[in-house]
Amino acid sequence: MKQQKRVLFLKLSNSIIIRNDIVSKAEEGEYFKNENKIVLRNEVRVEYDKGNIAAEKMSALLETEEYTFNDNVILRCRLEDKDFKLKAPYLLMYFTDNSFAARKGVIIEYNRRTIKGDNVKYNSKKKLLNFSGNVCIEEDNGDWVKGDKAVFYLEKAEFIVGGEVSMEVKINCG
Repeated sequence: MKQQKRVLFLKLSNSIIIRNDIVSKAEEGEYFKNENKIVLRNEVRVEYDKGNIAAEKMSALLETEEYTFNDNVILRCRLEDKDFKLKAPYLLMYFTDNSFAARKGVIIEYNRRTIKGDNVKYNSKKKLLNFSGNVCIEEDNGDWVKGDKAVFYLEKAEFIVGGEVSMEVKINCG
């Protein structure tokens, strides 16, 4: 006779979950004990020492501290002592080192620039953003550069754009 596997879970409403320095809040959620996983839905808010994240849905693997956010994701934090704001439909956050990956159309506002791309990965150790697909970097003054991929070095506020590149720069001669 086959033995049935029991899945233990706890249904939560108006939940607040505190794990290490990460505080997660949502209108509803579930905890899956066998997987050590939390799934939160509806007005998810996560606060941590570097900033905060809002989304409609979040799932967290508590053992590895990998948090996946979906739908209307907004990440706000400080990087290199400057305000950083990311909007995307999908974000995978690694809280062990504060690295992340976002995809499906990403918009970042940082250091008087708006950077758009299909996908981005942030390496917190190297302090760089790797963009891929339909990258556009716009300056506050209207200058822009577009390419297939880009690497953005946060410490130097410099970037390298690759692939098929086009740009518009306004030159003031007077």
